[in-house]
Amino acid sequence: MTDVFNKLVGINVGDKIEKKGRFSYLSWSWAWKEVKSKYPDASFEVHDDVVYPDGTREVRVSVAIEGLTHMMWLPVMNNTNNAISNPNARDVNDARMRCLVKAIALHGLGLYIYAGEDIPQATEPQKPAPKPQQKETKALPDQQKAIEWCKGLIAKYDAAPTLKALHDIDRNTPDEHLNALKQDYPKLHARLIQRFTEKENSYEQ
Repeated sequence: MTDVFNKLVGINVGDKIEKKGRFSYLSWSWAWKEVKSKYPDASFEVHDDVVYPDGTREVRVSVAIEGLTHMMWLPVMNNTNNAISNPNARDVNDARMRCLVKAIALHGLGLYIYAGEDIPQATEPQKPAPKPQQKETKALPDQQKAIEWCKGLIAKYDAAPTLKALHDIDRNTPDEHLNALKQDYPKLHARLIQRFTEKENSYEQ
């Protein structure tokens, strides 16, 4: 099973990523084609949806590769990633395809998208140019501010009582702050995205 993960996690999916706002998604048709080309016996199953009292719906999809099955779940959401009450057939179908990609990611393919990591380079990575010493001395206060900002935002995530409240926090977070964090401090950005995803998944269980 480790061989499957190591083979799939090393695939560069950068040119197959679709952007929606600041979120990144992998084309489900390409992802499934990639899996089947390497593992012809791979299969997926769409499980019964879970419908909540407020009318929102959660889809569940599992993917089996080489005898190992991973299941993933996902609320049916709109284009701002808020759960939809009484979704239509198109909304449900789109959610299932997105959920399929997330289940595939558990086997390795495109997993770093959900971890907020940088896309791996297909060619030999270039060594970054050394920064002047003057900039190095100025980076520390900015980094400390970034750390404190991340801590504050994570605290808000943790305190969010509902999935809607969590998404409201995310929607009200300035995109320029997140973009700057991703560019200057990718590890902090990855930690932030990971905590958001963990909190989001905690409502779905």
